[in-house]
Amino acid sequence: NAGGRLTITNSYNAGAVSGTSYYVSGLVGYNSGTTTITNSYNAGTVSGSGNNVGGLVGLNNYGALTITNSYNAGTVSGNDFVGGLVGLNYDALTITNSYNAVAVSGNNFVGGLVGGSAGGSLTITNSFFLETGKDGDELGGESRTLDDFHDGKVAKELHDWCEKKVGSETCKVGGKYGSVWGQDLTNANSLPDLSGVICTVH
Repeated sequence: NAGGRLTITNSYNAGAVSGTSYYVSGLVGYNSGTTTITNSYNAGTVSGSGNNVGGLVGLNNYGALTITNSYNAGTVSGNDFVGGLVGLNYDALTITNSYNAVAVSGNNFVGGLVGGSAGGSLTITNSFFLETGKDGDELGGESRTLDDFHDGKVAKELHDWCEKKVGSETCKVGGKYGSVWGQDLTNANSLPDLSGVICTVH
């Protein structure tokens, strides 16, 4: 998105994405405009041999990027500035009620949610990541274990935040206000999803 307005809602990528450029991701490689990502996710492997690699967005370059109720479930790897949701932020980035639950790997500036932020504003609210042990983890969000993602703990945290926002356009399912988050807890390897239903029995 080079300077325009882009809205992504109720969308996903499930295929592997790879590239050699300086911005690779599951949904948006490069943003320099106003981009909003809501109720969307990436489940495909994302790999780049260059910098600025993210599960949802590779590079936010002097743009306004808002990510809400979205997640990454595909492994992410790159060189520098590698993040579970966003590789590198250069301007205004807001992440709300979202998560990354898989491995993120790279050389420098690697983070569970955001690899690096080189200026502007970065606001992260009620969002969770599988800890990478790298410097980007300190940019914001809360670390969780893989068990926390599998056993419903994170799904409940995401769900409860949405329940508090009933009446807001932020959390709307099928035209009705409520939590978009759910999880199939009958599957021991499941992750929080956007079904709106937490299923514990068949």
